[in-house]
Amino acid sequence: MNARINPGPKRTEQLKEYQIAKYLYYILIRGYYIVLLILPYSVISFIARYILHPFIFKKETRFNKYLRSALLWLGGGLNRAVDYRAHLPIMRILLEYLKHNIEPIKRRSKPLVYLGWCVSPEFLRAFDVHYIIPEAYSVTGSWMGQDVSIHLLETVEAEGGSIESCSASKFGGGAYFTGQMPDPDIIVTSSHPCDSGVSFYPTVENLTGAPMFVLDTPYDTTEGAYRYFEKNLRSMIKFIEKNTGQKMDWNKLKASCEELNRTNFYLQELTAMTRAIPSPVSSQLLTVAWAMKLMGSGSPHLTEMARRMYEASKKRLERGEGWVKDEKIRVIWWDVPIAYISLYPWLEKEFGAMVVGGDLMGRCNTPYVDTSTEESMMLSLAKVHLHASMVRNVRGTYELFMDEFEQIISEYSGDCFIFVGHNGCKHGWGYGRIKKDVCKRMGMPALHMSSDYSDCRNTSEESLKKQITDFFVGNGLA
Repeated sequence: MNARINPGPKRTEQLKEYQIAKYLYYILIRGYYIVLLILPYSVISFIARYILHPFIFKKETRFNKYLRSALLWLGGGLNRAVDYRAHLPIMRILLEYLKHNIEPIKRRSKPLVYLGWCVSPEFLRAFDVHYIIPEAYSVTGSWMGQDVSIHLLETVEAEGGSIESCSASKFGGGAYFTGQMPDPDIIVTSSHPCDSGVSFYPTVENLTGAPMFVLDTPYDTTEGAYRYFEKNLRSMIKFIEKNTGQKMDWNKLKASCEELNRTNFYLQELTAMTRAIPSPVSSQLLTVAWAMKLMGSGSPHLTEMARRMYEASKKRLERGEGWVKDEKIRVIWWDVPIAYISLYPWLEKEFGAMVVGGDLMGRCNTPYVDTSTEESMMLSLAKVHLHASMVRNVRGTYELFMDEFEQIISEYSGDCFIFVGHNGCKHGWGYGRIKKDVCKRMGMPALHMSSDYSDCRNTSEESLKKQITDFFVGNGLA
């Protein structure tokens, strides 16, 4: 099992109340949104590639820490001009989501819901409420630099949080204890994907006194399991109605589901395109799409983002062009990505290495929502929740994880495997020997690292890059 590696001295970074949401909303996101509106995409591409790229790419410094992680998430300055077209709806999604953080601070005119990241926001779009996803701070918090990230984690650990817990949930706890989120009126979460992840919510329930509803996740994928979870979703709706004094608008839910179907069509096509050699799609696009889906599922802006990504990638596919000019390595990354620093742009630039098939988060394989009747829609939404990224693989038996892994191996022509070894994924460590046996049987080299999704204290960016470099060189891939 993984263990903390040299956490180092305590950091002195301090956060003002609501600082993260305010900074992102008023400065970083809105500033970039204005740039997208006023400058041609060719100019943005030139600035990103030749001015910002050298400034942000190598390492975090005191001069770039408030820009670097966010810009690397958005491609690290390696995107073509046409790919920046998708950034405009991305900014719309982020601004729309951050309003749920900002408006309750100014004036509490609507109920505020803490929403667990495994509960899709479509249901809350059918109510007149604000919602905050505490785990989203593992992404947005990292955009403030590593000192802020470490401060959030150290704060929750000082309050008794376990160092072995999932760092995504610890970011939520750190955001709460540092005053980054207003107190909720109600809490809605689920019992998946893992005990490590969901343990945060009973703590918040006790601290705030807010009523909480937990979706009970079945262990398998039978029709009975889907029916059981559908009943859970109906109970959740009644809970929200009771505690907000509102009735859910079924027409709004249907509209959100139909929007989700359109979004998922494009994202599934993007995932499938990475089968091509060379791949016309960066898995960074899929990871960004997953994060935006987390915050804005059911939004027309999300569909527009996915459509623009799809159209640019499809044109490359038709021309036989890859995302990188010279694709040299195809990586199967069947694990969570690294959130505190996006490694995919670095892999693409330094090695011509493309992650194919999507990672455990970015890979889109979501069922269609049948909106023809209320009953079919609810049953479909049960399936959607149980087949969400990562959730479908880690909530039950090892076959849920390994069957899709072997499917990716057979379809995506990989050259090697990389497993990051997220500290909080106890199930991932439990699968370790089985994964190694599969890799050995396939005869492809595999790198098994020890790291963390969003905690840079565990394994530094420099260490991750050195391990990957040594792995590529040692196996004759670079």
